[in-house]
Amino acid sequence: MSIQWNTPKQRLSPHAVNLWRISAIIWNVIGFLILAALLILDSIYGWKTWIGWILWGVTGISVLYAVWDIFIQPSWLY
Repeated sequence: MSIQWNTPKQRLSPHAVNLWRISAIIWNVIGFLILAALLILDSIYGWKTWIGWILWGVTGISVLYAVWDIFIQPSWLY
């Protein structure tokens, strides 16, 4: 028994890429606002040093993910 794959009869609209990018921008901005608030609270209240290092690490990883999420992934998915 063999499985036969059929090619799609319809294509996604090219506008889908822009929609995915806008959605990614919105979610990443929300994430960066939360990270910014946590970094500000860390500087105001002087939390333990390791918390600041973790927050900066998460921020760095988030920047890399945002580049992937906004610029690379939508085109790749299309």
